[in-house]
Amino acid sequence: MQTFSLSLVGNSIVYTPGGVSTTSGHLPAHTNNFLEIMADGSARMRILLLNNNQKDTSVNMFSAIAILQLYKEMYTHIMGKLFPSKMVYAKKYEALTVRKQFQPVILYDENTLAVHPEYQIEQQKLLQELHEHRKIMGATTVITDDRIPKTGLYTVDKRQLEIWGEEYTSESIINELFGSRFTRLGAIFPPEDE
Repeated sequence: MQTFSLSLVGNSIVYTPGGVSTTSGHLPAHTNNFLEIMADGSARMRILLLNNNQKDTSVNMFSAIAILQLYKEMYTHIMGKLFPSKMVYAKKYEALTVRKQFQPVILYDENTLAVHPEYQIEQQKLLQELHEHRKIMGATTVITDDRIPKTGLYTVDKRQLEIWGEEYTSESIINELFGSRFTRLGAIFPPEDE
């Protein structure tokens, strides 16, 4: 990924964490990661799940988790002072669009391992768990949008947070807006003790 971009487009602020590119150059605009923050504080975003290795259908969900965290930080930096006192409600919708089947995994990426070499031991454990899981269960392959239940449009407001047992704070609002259960795709949970 190249350096990030923060642009004013009409009445919106558009943040891209870096242009996705291939050996033949940049991809079209509709195939980039972006966060768009509208004037009313609402936001929409896209995170692409990509793999540059044609021989492996695995997609590392770590990059999606990292990008979502970048979006959350940028949104908090730009809009955070409005919450919670100047926020009435926000709408949230999540969808997974599958263009090509893939196998989600969660591993550290090369950049993270370069910065944190101490994660190598944990990375080996994750790879071993993945190998053992696939030996018993096979590879988890996402083939359609409908295989994973969609998260429909719902409202995040004070009442909803209270129903969920959350305190009505800037942090809880932004955590809910930028949390996604799709980032858990590829996680291998150890079996519960009986």
